[in-house]
Amino acid sequence: MQTSLLNTANTLERLKLVLDSTRLGMWDWSPVTNEVVFDSNWASMLGLRIDELSMTLDDWSSRVHPDDMDSCLTDIQAHLEGKTDFYENMHRMKHADGSWVYILDRGRVVERDSEGNALRFTGTHADMTALKSAEFDALLATKAKERFFANMSHELRAPLHAMLGLLELVQNDHTASDVPEKLQIMNESGQHLLNMVNNLLDASRLQHTTLNIKKAEFDVVALLYNIRDLFAYRGQEKGITLDVINNLDSEACYLLSDRSRFFQVLINLISNAIKFTENGSITLSLSKLDHSILLDVTDTGVGIEDTSRIFKPFFSKEVSGDYDDAGSTGLGLNISKEIVTSLECELRVHSQLGKGSTFSIVIPSSLERSLSDARPNVSMQDFIESPSSMTNWSGKVVLAVDDTPMNLVLLQAMLASTPLELIQAKNGKHALEILRTKRVDVVISDLHMPELGGLELSQQLRLNPETKDVPIIVSSADIKQDAWPKCKEVQATDFLEKPFTANQLLGMLQRYL
Repeated sequence: MQTSLLNTANTLERLKLVLDSTRLGMWDWSPVTNEVVFDSNWASMLGLRIDELSMTLDDWSSRVHPDDMDSCLTDIQAHLEGKTDFYENMHRMKHADGSWVYILDRGRVVERDSEGNALRFTGTHADMTALKSAEFDALLATKAKERFFANMSHELRAPLHAMLGLLELVQNDHTASDVPEKLQIMNESGQHLLNMVNNLLDASRLQHTTLNIKKAEFDVVALLYNIRDLFAYRGQEKGITLDVINNLDSEACYLLSDRSRFFQVLINLISNAIKFTENGSITLSLSKLDHSILLDVTDTGVGIEDTSRIFKPFFSKEVSGDYDDAGSTGLGLNISKEIVTSLECELRVHSQLGKGSTFSIVIPSSLERSLSDARPNVSMQDFIESPSSMTNWSGKVVLAVDDTPMNLVLLQAMLASTPLELIQAKNGKHALEILRTKRVDVVISDLHMPELGGLELSQQLRLNPETKDVPIIVSSADIKQDAWPKCKEVQATDFLEKPFTANQLLGMLQRYL
């Protein structure tokens, strides 16, 4: 008898250890009286104490999610009637803190009367919330991926369609009076595509490293006017006015920061503003705020219901399953916030539904430079207004090396208004043949070419006493921070990232001529 009691005690102890280690909650229900015995694990799953339970079926049924109750009762009834060997159901129950907990409920009738009616129904509860959350996140990730590629297709194809269609029209009738307008749209579409590519590259880079920031002095007021002019046509199409308001004490405001990164952020912000504004205006403004400069992009659009999630990539859990907006990849604002932070600034947002939104870049005064200290980048406008800037270019020779004929044609067009002599080579091997008989002042070489690429060409030029001091500008669509270390190893002079503008090309040549 004593041995039997000892075995029973050991069995109960082992059962408790199993329940505790597996974090299972136990219940024992009498269908006849509706009385239920719950253990402490069962109660703690719902944030309760044992003494808070009435030990009746109501402890369970009053907490089951209304949408899940019918399936629970159906599965319970099926087992009570002997249609299933076991009872098993996944349902939600309300936690004491108001949240919903996913419960895997399993049990079995362990005692029946002579007529087969259930007298005792015993089972366990397992908290499956973490697993369901992971499953939900995986589902959202899949939906986000599908939505991202669908939207990316739209974002890329729409401007490509516009560019190719307008190009065909201009080719068919290049004397039409609206050719400048068509070219403006093509330029804006190209800028949009470039910005999309930059966002994609930055999103990929942020997973492994930090953003590449290149600081130089620039006038942020001039940048705002450039942005306004870039988007003027799209604004006119929708009947939206684009304004620049400078509330600062001076006409110019020079910053020591990355102009191209500011440009990228502003393109993202204004693209969104135009997209979600049907009428009214978009204003770019500068003002003083304590020890900072405030750059605001304000629209009169639809507004944002929940600003807490807009900086998340793709979309978050709060986005409903039927959300279908093929107008955004969900990358722009996420990348913009990362860029602004990398620039040692802060991005804020204020919005009201139906009234519009304001995105503010808070620029610390430490980035501001006085007019006397500022050395603005050389631009195409500088050359147009001061032709003397190119007087020392007379007789200078530039060797362009690129295996893509279109790129050589583009270089020729960009330098057509300068006194430079441009020599073209289709690869590094061809360039070396030219250099045997021709002296040049600057070499602009593509990085990747089938016959002797930019790195190999640079190596050979540095080994030759006659070309060892010639400036070598390596140009590539590769990201500078990835390609530049390799270029430095072969003593290349500088790096020009594709696509580049005439302004950037002339500015770099000015540096070495």
